[in-house]
Amino acid sequence: MLEVREILEVSSNVGLAKIFDKLGGKKLAAWTKRFHFASAPATIEDGTKGAVIAIGATMASTPLEMAAAYAMLANGGTYHPPTFVAHKIQGERVVSAQ
Repeated sequence: MLEVREILEVSSNVGLAKIFDKLGGKKLAAWTKRFHFASAPATIEDGTKGAVIAIGATMASTPLEMAAAYAMLANGGTYHPPTFVAHKIQGERVVSAQ
């Protein structure tokens, strides 16, 4: 039995499908919005099988959305919108290379 962290680490479709089935449509729709997936449906019918969602048949996400979602998990649940760097800033070395 995998824990949620492990399900995400190995991208287990079976594990995600089981989680989705337990959440139900309304909670699942709310969670996909909380993770800032732009293509997340406004509502998901309670009869929708988690496996359909887990394999991406009802919504798709961009690589940037996925990176932001995993970053949110790594940041203790705090979402920081992705930003783009317009130019490189020269830094100052503060630690020895050795």
